[in-house]
Amino acid sequence: DRLTLGGALTVPFGLESQYNSSWRGRYFGTETYLETANLSFSASFKLNDEFSLGLGVLGQYTKASLNTVADPYGAAQALFGFPLPPQQADVQLNVNARHTLAFGYLGGFVFKPTDRDTFGVSYHSRVDQTLSGTYSLYGSPSGKALLAEAPLLDPALPSINPNGGPVSAVFDTPAFASADWLHVFTDRLSVAGTVKWTQWSTFQNLVLTSNGQTIFALPEYFKDSESYAVGGDYKLDDAWTLHAGVGFDETPTSILTRDPRVPDADRKILGLGVG
Repeated sequence: DRLTLGGALTVPFGLESQYNSSWRGRYFGTETYLETANLSFSASFKLNDEFSLGLGVLGQYTKASLNTVADPYGAAQALFGFPLPPQQADVQLNVNARHTLAFGYLGGFVFKPTDRDTFGVSYHSRVDQTLSGTYSLYGSPSGKALLAEAPLLDPALPSINPNGGPVSAVFDTPAFASADWLHVFTDRLSVAGTVKWTQWSTFQNLVLTSNGQTIFALPEYFKDSESYAVGGDYKLDDAWTLHAGVGFDETPTSILTRDPRVPDADRKILGLGVG
């Protein structure tokens, strides 16, 4: 009556944006893909009829792809004044990386101050991980050769192997917490509300390194975000229930660093359902 064990498979974070490799903004990005999967195991203990505590551990798998187009001729003209025509030797840079398993924890409590009210708080930790994989280049042979010789022109520039190479990036998925309240008005009608906070401010930069050199860096400067929702269930009879809700989800992106990879904005959400 007091101890409950549970397990769950969830996808807490996911993103995919795709653009044609010839679109005008190709130097900002052509494809971005991210998927995380959580496998968690938890236990809760009921202290009394009003209060329960829960705690769990999780393993997280992350897979990511990051593709973009480089303009070696345009960069050489801008940096060194070379008489090379921009956008005439484009090179496609494709990156694929993953982290097999990283660990975190979760916890929370549930409090029932009355027979008709339930209040809960939950927390999911940040998961620290370093993705590793490979990069590859496609496109103009002269453009690839120029990228490989970049350190000869400026030692501060990285050498990018035309045949590809290893790559790694630090990507820590953020912590998040939520507070939930449920009130049962009648045997047919119940209403609930949720407030959720996500610590996106930990994601400030995305830096790809290869053999100790930075080959790609994106300033992101995400900020913490919050979301709010309220909804209700109405039982038509013992078999059928109607669901409805509204919500507001705040974007973590900044107007100064928002790019086509994550063309995000605040969201207003309407949900309807039947069970």
